[in-house]
Amino acid sequence: MVDVKKFVNSFIKNKITFFAGVPDSVLKSFIHYLKSNKIKNLKHRVATNEGSAISLGIGYYFSKKKIPLIYFQNSGIGHASNPLYSIADKRIYSVPMVLLIGRRGYPKKNDEPQHYRIGEITKNFLKVLNIPSLLLSKKNYLKQITIAKNMAIKFSKPVALIVPMKFFKKFKDNRDIKDNKLTSRYEFLKIVLEITNKKDFIVSSLGNVSRELYVLNDIRKRGHKKTFYCIGAMG
Repeated sequence: MVDVKKFVNSFIKNKITFFAGVPDSVLKSFIHYLKSNKIKNLKHRVATNEGSAISLGIGYYFSKKKIPLIYFQNSGIGHASNPLYSIADKRIYSVPMVLLIGRRGYPKKNDEPQHYRIGEITKNFLKVLNIPSLLLSKKNYLKQITIAKNMAIKFSKPVALIVPMKFFKKFKDNRDIKDNKLTSRYEFLKIVLEITNKKDFIVSSLGNVSRELYVLNDIRKRGHKKTFYCIGAMG
């Protein structure tokens, strides 16, 4: 696995110091490090969605003429595609940027079913958008980052770096302090189920809320017919 500090420093050495994106479990350690405020002269923005993240990168390039790094999960490529092909595309405003994309659902091991399809077609999806993509590994990531930046500058267009699952070592920010007085999400869901009955219909948000509620429904033998679990773009 790759040390996230060394990974981020490789971008800084390539004079990429603006980062914007959307939370993703594959990139979790990378994002935690960006949010730790331990990096001097680095600007980081968390966007509301992938399209907004791309737009932030475009605005940064227009104002500074420097390459931005935009990160998100592969399931968000569809959302990001609009500003990518309507603004950043070579035939429109020709905006160079590096995309860092976490690849969920590939290979098909230990992941949620909704990620398998996008995991398979990630590279092809980017190809349709005319965006070159480079796969990262522990051995090649330093070289691939430099190649991606140089390609973005040379062709004045977005270039993607694809990050596989279980790529980063865990990074924990010591500033994160848990308040034991607060109810955990899992305990809160248990309370919700206690005050509802089997006839009540429940709609849950995407991510861990749906996953934990699914488990609790199994434990309580409640079944799943009266629960709608939001996944992916449903959220």
